[in-house]
Amino acid sequence: MVKRNNPNFAWSPKDFEFFVRRGRAARGLSDSMHYQLALADFKKVLELLPNNTAILLDIGQTQSYLKDYAGAHETFAKRLAADTTSLSTVNVYYYDGYALYQLQRFAEAAADLEKALVLKSDFGQARNL
Repeated sequence: MVKRNNPNFAWSPKDFEFFVRRGRAARGLSDSMHYQLALADFKKVLELLPNNTAILLDIGQTQSYLKDYAGAHETFAKRLAADTTSLSTVNVYYYDGYALYQLQRFAEAAADLEKALVLKSDFGQARNL
């Protein structure tokens, strides 16, 4: 039974994939209303699976799209504190560098971009920011 028809319905951790897919689809529509919907879905994933550090990249990116650069930096810092070994770490450093750049914290932004280049020397996006 769907949630709207059952007041006792509770999402379970196995439902996280629904929120990831719906959030990414909404974010792909590229307007502030859909970014807000995507952010709510990504935060629901974190509520269902508190140890899912991968979703922090999605949350941070969406905050950045909403121009919440301070929030994005905070989210990326949490992601980096939890994991610096996954394949997406280079992207986390890049997006955090962008958020820091927008906050005019240029030295910190440069340090993040350097870390991205250490992980992936041919990461052209980091050279162009």
